[in-house]
Amino acid sequence: MKRARKAGWDPPVGDQPNQHVGAMLHGLREQAGITQGEVAADIGVSQSYISRVERGSRPASDRIVRYYGERFGAPDLLASLVDIARESERDRQRRRNPLLIARQNRYPLEGDEAKFVSEAPPDGSTVPCGATFTKTWTIRNSGTIPWLGRRLRRVGPTTGPWTLTSARFTPIPDTEPGETVSISVQVHTPQMETAAVAQWKMVDKDDLLYFPTKYSVGLALYVLVGHQASDMP
Repeated sequence: MKRARKAGWDPPVGDQPNQHVGAMLHGLREQAGITQGEVAADIGVSQSYISRVERGSRPASDRIVRYYGERFGAPDLLASLVDIARESERDRQRRRNPLLIARQNRYPLEGDEAKFVSEAPPDGSTVPCGATFTKTWTIRNSGTIPWLGRRLRRVGPTTGPWTLTSARFTPIPDTEPGETVSISVQVHTPQMETAAVAQWKMVDKDDLLYFPTKYSVGLALYVLVGHQASDMP
């Protein structure tokens, strides 16, 4: 038995990130009392295209996300949800590529090792709301394989109302065995008081984990946001 369909929108079902994005877009627009036709005219696309985006059958473009966020509010929450949907789609594509599957199964490479050395500022530091700071980790290539063309990948959402905002990827300078390397990430804190955690892992150019079965936490950051006093330099 088919479920009832509301004109211009389908309620999200299960693990369908684009449907959840579409549902939020639909809800923001409906709450504002604006029609799909008005949105389409403002953006310069067809109403049927807006309908497909709100149903989740088409991913939301940056232009649509920006328009809905600026006109109807909740831009941080919407950006976070879109980020999750896009990462989910990229993960699904990687899982369908036999060449990438075969390469991921070869990781970790024999002799590939990393050792944590230090971090600044230390985990548990306090920082004001809406602040921007730099987190730096120093790690050692403790194995026998040079690190060439590697990068850190942020795990999970990279932005949101209660989330530390950062770039998805951060390059890792080439590092020979026995050398140490410092990796810095610029982070922006949310506008409300919270305890915030973020996590990064080492990946190759195709976003495959170098250490899928090692270092389950990777490089992490934990700060207390919203305190008047700050431990940040």
